[in-house]
Amino acid sequence: MSNLRLINETEITSSQSSTNITDVFSSNFDIYKITLQDISTVGTTDVDINARFINSSGSVDTTGTYHYAVLQLKSYSAFTENRGTTYNRIDRITLSDQSPEAQGSVIYVYNPFSSSSYTFLNWQSSYSRDNGYGEGFKGIGCLLELSSITGIQFFDVNTDRPYNSGTIRVYGLRVDS
Repeated sequence: MSNLRLINETEITSSQSSTNITDVFSSNFDIYKITLQDISTVGTTDVDINARFINSSGSVDTTGTYHYAVLQLKSYSAFTENRGTTYNRIDRITLSDQSPEAQGSVIYVYNPFSSSSYTFLNWQSSYSRDNGYGEGFKGIGCLLELSSITGIQFFDVNTDRPYNSGTIRVYGLRVDS
């Protein structure tokens, strides 16, 4: 029997610059796995997909209390680092572009519902560019707030390059002792 329990599946079927996935984190699990698969843009310009958490009152947390670091692994040039402290989002969860380019991400979120712990996450993703080159991301992040988090928002920080297809799945990870 799998230790993963599917909690939510969100199909993106229309043009949007942000996707809120609410009421997925609860006291039932301490660790969550989120997958983003085949997020495609409306246009031909690639998009940075970023993340923010949604608190128990349903508000997207846009405060400057996010810390993150991400390594961008490029097959066509030198690797680059991107990081921020006291930031208003977790930057560069992945890149996305118009189909047939491909994108996939796996994100783990730790202790989001607990109001006595910070919410941590780590992720890795891969992205195939139209020129045949590939990129990957490996990142870590933290929301430095002691609040109960119940959801997550994924969004295009530019808001002028929407995405229009893909699948986001949220799983609870049961740990047996």
